[in-house]
Amino acid sequence: MLLPYTNTNLEPDMALMAPQELSIHVTRIGGYPVEEVPGLSEMKAMASTSLEEALTLLSATGPDLVIYGCTSATLSLGPEGDSAFANQLSLDAGCPAITTSGAILASLHRLGAKRVHFVTPYDAALTQRGSDFLTEAGFEVVAQTYPSTPLTSLQQGELTPDRIIEMIIAGDHNSADVLVLSCTDMRAVECIEALETVTGLPVVTSNQALFHELLLQLHLPTANVPGRLARSRAE
Repeated sequence: MLLPYTNTNLEPDMALMAPQELSIHVTRIGGYPVEEVPGLSEMKAMASTSLEEALTLLSATGPDLVIYGCTSATLSLGPEGDSAFANQLSLDAGCPAITTSGAILASLHRLGAKRVHFVTPYDAALTQRGSDFLTEAGFEVVAQTYPSTPLTSLQQGELTPDRIIEMIIAGDHNSADVLVLSCTDMRAVECIEALETVTGLPVVTSNQALFHELLLQLHLPTANVPGRLARSRAE
């Protein structure tokens, strides 16, 4: 797993959802100042940062799969750019590769979703770029929710599940058929069951989608993945 260096929530989420058969090995990557609000330009720059050193370090583990644990970096590239990024990552790593943005798209297709309420801890411009990404991929974004005051990377990771739920409940989700919570450093996995109960909608989060797709590709059990996403496959 390639993980942004400020991220403190993806690894705990992975531990919650991992079956015994899986081992996860992490290399951290940088590319943006931690004290500033990460915007569209910073995320595009991160997506263009060389991963050669990180992949060299990971290669010693002999990975069966490489995952890119940042959503906004490849959201900034658009669906075609995200797909090209994943293909290049696979070539460079010498094994299959998954991006978080690509996993979200795969999850939405698995659920048969069309109309998205898009939720982020990003600023307005980066949230809009994420919405445009989904639109370009064929989905309709009917609502957006993001913090009224822009957050630094560290502050995004500090949002509590209760605060995330409050943000979403205050928004207009009535015309959506799915909630998408974007960001691998947002504590969204902990909110999935509560949000599905309160809103009646299936929930797709960055970490849940990434992990679900990872497990499917490795032919491992998805029983620990919360929400309708994993249950719909079982049904």
